[in-house]
Amino acid sequence: MKNKYLGAAFGLLVGDALGTTFEFNDRDFCEKNPIDTIVGGGPFKLKAGEFTDDGSMFLCSLESLLAIGYSATDHMDTFVEWYNNGKWSPTGYCFDIGMQTRSALDDYVDNYKLPLPTLNAGNGSLMRIASIAMYYKDLDDVIKYTRFCSELTHNNQSCTSACLMFNILLHSFIHGTVVNLQDYADLISCKQIYNIIMNTTYLTKTKEQISSSGYVVNTFEAVLWSFYSTNTFNECLIKAVHLGDDADTVGAIVGALAGAYYGFDNIPSDWSDIIWNKDVIMKMVEGCV
Repeated sequence: MKNKYLGAAFGLLVGDALGTTFEFNDRDFCEKNPIDTIVGGGPFKLKAGEFTDDGSMFLCSLESLLAIGYSATDHMDTFVEWYNNGKWSPTGYCFDIGMQTRSALDDYVDNYKLPLPTLNAGNGSLMRIASIAMYYKDLDDVIKYTRFCSELTHNNQSCTSACLMFNILLHSFIHGTVVNLQDYADLISCKQIYNIIMNTTYLTKTKEQISSSGYVVNTFEAVLWSFYSTNTFNECLIKAVHLGDDADTVGAIVGALAGAYYGFDNIPSDWSDIIWNKDVIMKMVEGCV
């Protein structure tokens, strides 16, 4: 089982580090400048093995869970420590943050309040929510705390629905169980996410029909499409990041799924070995097992 936990965590970090090269680039650019390994660069000029806000916020969340279990205030305090002082950032500072996340953290600092429901539906909670599926062993707890944790920054039904479906699937991969997401459709409060699950659109759409934008519904479908249209960890991650646009986030999210499914042993060692702070992260992840 340790192989699955490490796979989920390092799959996410590897996917983030791989995808940052193509972040904000269109698909045509990615196809004309393909990569087959982690090379860094991208809009933030990162070194190979460094990751973005996806990985940093995931690690902040996991650290908070391992310290005291789920606490909204400790989660937010830890996110603020990243936001203000670069906690779990490979560069030592927060160099990338989504607008919805920034707004939530600013309001928390200024008013000590969590966000009210919003129509904004970015993928900023989906990118970090894997920590909940890794920490909690019981699926009922995963469902309960996924909702709470997502709404810390993204109080939106589409975001909550995507996070719930993702974590139910991730939890099953970690624990080697078989799950049919359609059996959990009553948890979905977003029509678009419901249609993706019930109509399995990710199994039939072509690459041209898949969007990798920062809209959580598009990200969720791109993640499932990348995972279910491939047969190995490498193939999955390379296919995902070459979608371009929000490539680091699509890569991170599907990387967690693929890492848990295929296991840490099937992540290329030359990818996982260069992840920033690898040894410290490995030790922390082992605390989940």
